[in-house]
Amino acid sequence: MLRVGESKNDLKPVVEARLIAQAAAKGVSIEIYLESVIEDLLISPPLLSSMGGCKYLSSSQSERS
Repeated sequence: MLRVGESKNDLKPVVEARLIAQAAAKGVSIEIYLESVIEDLLISPPLLSSMGGCKYLSSSQSERS
């Protein structure tokens, strides 16, 4: 398991700091926070990326657009 300050990833420092802040705001560890974020994405992936593109649309959904 990853611990705060123990980096086994290539996250940008600003991204890592934001994850730490969001986990702290929810009162959970980074591990628990990341698990919940990943589970939420797998259950209901976003349809639009932050740049406005249709990142996760399936072919049947994109055909209707």
